[in-house]
Amino acid sequence: MKTGVLKTIKTTVLKVGEPTITGRVYTKKVIKKALADPYTKERLLSHTLFGTFGWGALAGEIDPAKIAFVVNKLYWYKNELRAVIDILETLFGDTLYILLKNEEIKFTIYGEGQVNENKEVTDYKLYSILATTKLGV
Repeated sequence: MKTGVLKTIKTTVLKVGEPTITGRVYTKKVIKKALADPYTKERLLSHTLFGTFGWGALAGEIDPAKIAFVVNKLYWYKNELRAVIDILETLFGDTLYILLKNEEIKFTIYGEGQVNENKEVTDYKLYSILATTKLGV
């Protein structure tokens, strides 16, 4: 195990065509465009696409105190966007690690974009991945 890493996991962060925790629906085309963005590509390559446990990111800025993991890779499996994630030895990473053993944890994408009247996302910029409990915390 790498220093500072509690556990490496693979998880689904988005199912295209299905509502997310916020009720929005994404297409594969929109997400592929977001993943091709130079900002996102650089963060993945430099291992600086950090994720939080709970809603710790606002308007693209991540609260460093809430960082729980780093995303090493994003990839497609059928209509699912999946991630390889290192859970980090941080206050929130330690909490996430413990809860993974006993709680249902959901991982979801976080960013900003345009949403039409049907809650379909038509343009998107990825900022982070969030981990939440089934209660949305």
